Amino acid sequence: MSFYSSLYYWNQRYAATANDQPCEWYMNYTQLRPFLEPERMGVTPGTTLRVHKPQILKSNRFPRKRECRVLILGCGNSTLGEEMMLDGWLGPITNVDFSDVLIDQMKHKYGEAFYRNVFGYMPLHPMKFVCADITKPLPFANESFDLIICKGAFDAVLSGPKTSVHQVVAEIHRVLARSHGVFFLVTTGNPDSRVEYLEYKYELNHYWQGVSVHSIPLDGTRERGGSVYDKGVYAYLCRKHHWANAGDNLNTR
Repeated sequence: MSFYSSLYYWNQRYAATANDQPCEWYMNYTQLRPFLEPERMGVTPGTTLRVHKPQILKSNRFPRKRECRVLILGCGNSTLGEEMMLDGWLGPITNVDFSDVLIDQMKHKYGEAFYRNVFGYMPLHPMKFVCADITKPLPFANESFDLIICKGAFDAVLSGPKTSVHQVVAEIHRVLARSHGVFFLVTTGNPDSRVEYLEYKYELNHYWQGVSVHSIPLDGTRERGGSVYDKGVYAYLCRKHHWANAGDNLNTR
């Protein structure tokens, strides 16, 4: 469905559904929360694709929720960022989408009135909403984020030119903190159809010191004894190398 990668389609859709309930692709925060606990980040048991023994460095430690810098790619009108804030993720949360219609709506929704009504005060880090195309260079400095979440947007990009996906991963790698930084991908694609896009020149360990894959039924409960290749939604936790040079200008293949 190539229209999922079309800006025109999404602007039209968000303009037409401005008063509707938010659309939560695949799963909500409550269902994904077990994989996002900082003390388990990057080491959650699952099907391991590639792991390098991590170095014992202070920078390996994943930040606490109140300090973690989060980037949500292809945020749409999801309440993911809001639910994370309510669960204690009070570090900066930046939401990105290429629909200017949607970004304007979200900036209006999450204005000062929202925070005072929900929190009773203006938090130190209210959510940011940035209009940007994730298939192009992102408007952020190297190593700006500790956690990058992509829930559904990866699949939308794959409905267009496949070379765009390699650019997305290269930019994720660039803006992700080395050593402890985690890319959390939620997709309908199993490893046979997704791992190749996490690679650089067919090497998975170029970007990542560890990648684990988790198969989750659509009702959000965790499978027991099931294969990672069973039908459902897949969560990939990709932890960036400590030696990765975020300043490298890597070309997509």
